[in-house]
Amino acid sequence: SVVILIHPNHPKEIPALFCDDARLPAGNLDRHILRTGQACLGVEADIRNRWNPKSGLMGFLDQFVAPYLAWQVYYEAHGCAGPFGERSHGALGILEFYAEILSVTEHKFIPGLMALIGSHARPKGHIPCPCGSGLRLRDCHAQAVWQCYGKLRQQDVLNDLSRIREEMAGGFAP
Repeated sequence: SVVILIHPNHPKEIPALFCDDARLPAGNLDRHILRTGQACLGVEADIRNRWNPKSGLMGFLDQFVAPYLAWQVYYEAHGCAGPFGERSHGALGILEFYAEILSVTEHKFIPGLMALIGSHARPKGHIPCPCGSGLRLRDCHAQAVWQCYGKLRQQDVLNDLSRIREEMAGGFAP
């Protein structure tokens, strides 16, 4: 069974999906279940970016829950992930998302770029680009950073960055 928790600020805040089923135990990352029992529907900033608050609960069910449950049914039937183009788990999946939107191939530079996107003030072009190129931001990744700055909610980016840093402290290396 699943439980959908609706945030008091719905539809501004996205509902959360929790699994309460012996076949989907909490902490089973291969089944996309976090330690809390919450279903991992994707990278926080990506989900919010794709979320249309006007779609309401039905939009959440159609866009996030139905594909998640279809993935679970496939896994249950075949014992492995299907050909759905999923990202990796945890920090690596977050890095993959930001690599796509920032057009950066080396994951080790992404946390620095995320910090710029998560800053409260729009990053200035004269600062050094954190990608390691030695160029100023305006001559390097400025367009990608500024585009994300206006598109992604800073708190979501900072939450994603915090998750990467937690895993890096535990031994994860991008």
